[in-house]
Amino acid sequence: MAQPVGPVGETLRAPKTAELIAAHIRRQVVLGELREGDTLPPETTLMGQFGVSRPTLRGAFRILETESLISVRRGAREVRGCVCPLSDACTERRSYGMKRVLIRRRRSIACLFPEP
Repeated sequence: MAQPVGPVGETLRAPKTAELIAAHIRRQVVLGELREGDTLPPETTLMGQFGVSRPTLRGAFRILETESLISVRRGAREVRGCVCPLSDACTERRSYGMKRVLIRRRRSIACLFPEP
């Protein structure tokens, strides 16, 4: 069976579920829907929202933590979750995330600010 190929002859692969969840949360951070210091809902709530297992959700958290878009608080029973980091570098992280979204969608920054 032939593998699907991209426009430049690269083999395409379907994104993993954790990557799709990370992209959804990344978009919320980049668009400002999640602000600095906001806490994500508990894992059980997110597991139900996305219909995934705890390891899949934690995989998404690892992706976002590696990108420094969130930080995971470990060990706190009631406050277990993720928060957007409180730092001056948050703007740079959002810019980086926005750049990735624009490149992936093959759009320019002008698409974000349409003329009236």
